[in-house]
Amino acid sequence: MSVITGGEKDTIPPVLINSIPDQKAINVNTKEFSFLFDEVINTDEIKGKLIISPYSDIKYEVDAKKNSLVLSFDSSFENNRTYIFNFADGIRDITEGNEAKTLKYVFSTGPILDSLIVFGEVVNPLTNKPQEDVLVALYDSSDSLGLFNSNPLYFDYTNDSGVYQIENIRAGDYSIYAFNDKNNTFKAESDKEEYGFLANKLNISKPKDSTSLTIIKQNLLPIKIISSRKRGLYYDVIFTSLNDNNKTLRFYPKEKYTESENGTYDSLLVYFKAYDSLSNFVEDTFYLSFNKSNRQKAKFEASGFPSASSTIEDTLSFKINFSKPVSILNENKILLLVDTIYKKQVRLYNKKWDKSKSLFSFKAYIQKNELINWKEEEIQKIKEDSLSYPSDSIYSINLSYINKLNINKVSFVFDYGSFVSVEKDTLKRKSLQFEYEAQDYFGMISGKVDTKKENYYVELVSKDFDNIYKNRSLENHFFSFKNIPPGSYYIRTIIDTNKNGRWDKGNIIKNIEPEEIVYFKTLLEVRSNWEVDNVVFNF
Repeated sequence: MSVITGGEKDTIPPVLINSIPDQKAINVNTKEFSFLFDEVINTDEIKGKLIISPYSDIKYEVDAKKNSLVLSFDSSFENNRTYIFNFADGIRDITEGNEAKTLKYVFSTGPILDSLIVFGEVVNPLTNKPQEDVLVALYDSSDSLGLFNSNPLYFDYTNDSGVYQIENIRAGDYSIYAFNDKNNTFKAESDKEEYGFLANKLNISKPKDSTSLTIIKQNLLPIKIISSRKRGLYYDVIFTSLNDNNKTLRFYPKEKYTESENGTYDSLLVYFKAYDSLSNFVEDTFYLSFNKSNRQKAKFEASGFPSASSTIEDTLSFKINFSKPVSILNENKILLLVDTIYKKQVRLYNKKWDKSKSLFSFKAYIQKNELINWKEEEIQKIKEDSLSYPSDSIYSINLSYINKLNINKVSFVFDYGSFVSVEKDTLKRKSLQFEYEAQDYFGMISGKVDTKKENYYVELVSKDFDNIYKNRSLENHFFSFKNIPPGSYYIRTIIDTNKNGRWDKGNIIKNIEPEEIVYFKTLLEVRSNWEVDNVVFNF
């Protein structure tokens, strides 16, 4: 004897086994539709979930008993139209709540059923990964930005391969959108959900038409100023922006402001205008002033350094975020150390500050050959000065120390005073340890792009998308990536339509699609001391 377990958990949604009129019936003129399912159903949310395509606002009553459902409409449907009842997640089984999300009931009030189909896939353009459970929807071609404010005429959800198929469409022009409808409202929320669109209207006239889309997150909520006020030693303007829940623009006093005889402080009328990435803007004016305060200065900190213990070739890339604007950069305090005896200033190039002087990107050139030459010179000096050592043992110890010195392990040091903020404070000393890889550790990929498209550049992207290598200076469409760590990589091209050297998300308000990203069909393997050559990227 044993305890009855109840069997496997039910994961199958209710299945429609009969309907009156029949599924795909023609010449339907009834106002009442009956449905029979293979199990007891829950229809508590059917009124809020049922979508009729093409859109109809005819009122109806719901009568559900056990495994049956009756929909009774107040008036008849339009003549000579094919209608689709999309039940979405409005019908569930009573036990586990499994949703009959893909259930559709199709009928025609005329002698034929509309039978056109549009299908395709939805991917994330930055990862080329298929997007599952995304709502792909067709709207009337005159319905601008329908995904945010209207119910779709026709729709379908993508499967686990990112593929959708919308059926029973009437011939015509449509706007097509895709969005990740997480809250099942059939309306996109740009601040929370990814979405995509085609700039051109979609003409559906063939029995089967293919259209693919990409979706990304792009917040359309307008930029707003929340407040502008004194805060301790500073003056802060706080506003909502496109990519942040809220963002603070902080003003720092360049000099100490003094109190006047009547007890007021110097002030300056400031006109303020802030833009987001969609070129939306907000403007305002305020009087900028600073008061005496007993509050401590904000800490001067930095983030975004490469992880310590990383392996390097001869170049390190940095993108450092500072908590305050930087007023002074002392490059002579950015050093390369080997143990405690080798110290040299590091060469910086490709230096670039943002407008607020709080983001600094640059590359540091650390050539291993210099270390090799230095070590050989130190050994030679000891040998040449052997007679100057007070004893042979001291000579041997020094020579042994230099010989054993591991020049593959180096420290990249930002010494005290390397960066000074607008408030005259400096970062704490920061040291990062790195290790050179042997030259035969790296691999290479080269090839040619075969395309008629213009204004593009090629990128090599690691499988986890953490590392991206760019090749902008193409000669006769040839590309080459050298000194690449072993691993799996994608090759992709960015169609740089506006020639600004970066990928642009587009602008749905201005009906501009994101710039196209094309991926090479095969994931390539880079091995140590090996070249993958003659890759032909055709698109």
